[in-house]
Amino acid sequence: MTRASLAWSGSTAGGPEAFSRSHSLAIDGVPATLDLTADVTFGGDGAHLGAEALLLGAVASCQLLSFLNVAARARIEVIAYADEATVVVDRSTRPAVISAIELRPTITTTVAVPRERLDRLVELAHRDCTVANALAVPVRIDATGWVNT
Repeated sequence: MTRASLAWSGSTAGGPEAFSRSHSLAIDGVPATLDLTADVTFGGDGAHLGAEALLLGAVASCQLLSFLNVAARARIEVIAYADEATVVVDRSTRPAVISAIELRPTITTTVAVPRERLDRLVELAHRDCTVANALAVPVRIDATGWVNT
């Protein structure tokens, strides 16, 4: 079981515009501590990551690892995987909600593989991604960057 320890200190006496959004997160078994804040649009300082960024990173990382596992089982050698992922926050509602997560991986293989097969592997990996499966928000994957060396 993974455990997280979260800590914040400061004062909210100045109202919602005045307090620091910076806080620390430590994950058991990992020696590093992350200094976090709110998203800039929610009053964060922009020098640290916020919860939305961490969620996006978790989904992208899970998809990557799931895809590498699926590709390895299919005996397809992947030598590079890069993703330009985004989180879409709908601020027109109260409260604001994450309305979508979009992954745009570029995947490099050592041999030519039919596009349909690679797309199927991306879909299988998505089904195996525990983080994406835990979310109610849609996770869209546009794997248009196939590169065969």
